Amino acid sequence: MVASNTWSAKLKIFIDAFIAVLNPEEPKRMVWDVISMVFIFIQMITIPVILAFSIDTSGGYYVFDNLMNYFFIVDIFMSFNTGYYDRYLHNIIG
Repeated sequence: MVASNTWSAKLKIFIDAFIAVLNPEEPKRMVWDVISMVFIFIQMITIPVILAFSIDTSGGYYVFDNLMNYFFIVDIFMSFNTGYYDRYLHNIIG
């Protein structure tokens, strides 16, 4: 019974840490947003070039493109867990 309690306690701590609401002014979130902007800029340039000139995307670019796609999938879930500014209360909700 003791092992079950410690396992469930560890699981609860993990879930609470994973679902914790992020402060939008937190440095980790700001770095994440900057990386996101860089990836968006890269895709903004490369996607039209690849489509216009029928460039083969095998090899290193294929891996990098998948990395960016997975990054944006994780970004969706992080955006759901990020607080926001309330302009009427003049503070961060989250």
